[in-house]
Amino acid sequence: MLKTEERRIKILEIIREKQEVSVKELLSLLQGVPYASVVRDLRILESKGIITRGYGSIKLSTRSSYISALEMKLGVHQEEKRRIAKATVEIIRSKKGEKVLFFDTGSTALYIARELARQYEPKNGERIMVITNSLPVIRELGGSPHLRIVGIGGIYQFHEECFVGSIAEEEAQLYKASIAIIGADGITAEGGVTSHDPENAGVTRIMAEHSEEVIIVADYTKVGKRGVVPITSPEYIDILVTNREANSEEVKALESKGIKVILS
Repeated sequence: MLKTEERRIKILEIIREKQEVSVKELLSLLQGVPYASVVRDLRILESKGIITRGYGSIKLSTRSSYISALEMKLGVHQEEKRRIAKATVEIIRSKKGEKVLFFDTGSTALYIARELARQYEPKNGERIMVITNSLPVIRELGGSPHLRIVGIGGIYQFHEECFVGSIAEEEAQLYKASIAIIGADGITAEGGVTSHDPENAGVTRIMAEHSEEVIIVADYTKVGKRGVVPITSPEYIDILVTNREANSEEVKALESKGIKVILS
């Protein structure tokens, strides 16, 4: 069963995709969610001015049409993502020598960028280079004088606020990184890391392939789940940073593949 925050994000994603839906259609797409829960969610979303309801139809309000999916995801599992961010920055800080980081897109990567900007203090003049196609990550880290930011360009994708496409993929191939920070819509011991975003998958895949170490960052709800687009197989994953609430059997299965799992 989806949690309240997840359910409301899902409702908004459905309305954004279809532009206009009925309660009946929502119920069929939100399999197993009680009618009363959906109606209550719609009432709350309407009271916040996020959706409008007419006779038999539900649409995003004019204001909400300009809210990205990333913005909505930032409000889901905030505490879990903060814990992942702290643990991931500790890993980065523990590494010696030059640090060149690929930063993937998504809400968890943005939490990590915030934590890195907050915590990072250079030692002996060291600098970190961050290479990313995420506009919010660039904004978050751009104010730090000790971080060198390389932005990957391409076609701008509104809902994840990032750059994608063949130009972005060609640019990503120009670089080699010591660490890739990769998000996931799903990760399993059998299928590795998967995504629901085919447009950005190519860039993410290149980031993983062009890095010495691959760190997957995913909150506990993604562990044991599968997306629709493969990113990287288990043998290329070095570390998974997730939450202590993650499914223990799936964690053991991932560890059996040689993946170091850090439970934050």
